Amino acid sequence: MSNLINIQDVRVYIDERGTAQLNLEDVARGLGFTTVATSGNEVVRWSRVHGYLEEMGFPNNLGKRGSYQKTLSTDWQ
Repeated sequence: MSNLINIQDVRVYIDERGTAQLNLEDVARGLGFTTVATSGNEVVRWSRVHGYLEEMGFPNNLGKRGSYQKTLSTDWQ
């Protein structure tokens, strides 16, 4: 069984403990944190993404390919 799945265009990795890790770029695009660059390509507005993550207590010292190592608990029921 693959540990990689796709949920509504968001790539998800399930680790050995069963923790889901979502692809930050996919989540940012899904939330609409994008703009059209002068080249005509749709790009993620990383400054906005990092700003919101910093407000939630995540460090804002990583590049767009960095990973945020903090667990968020959510009651799905």
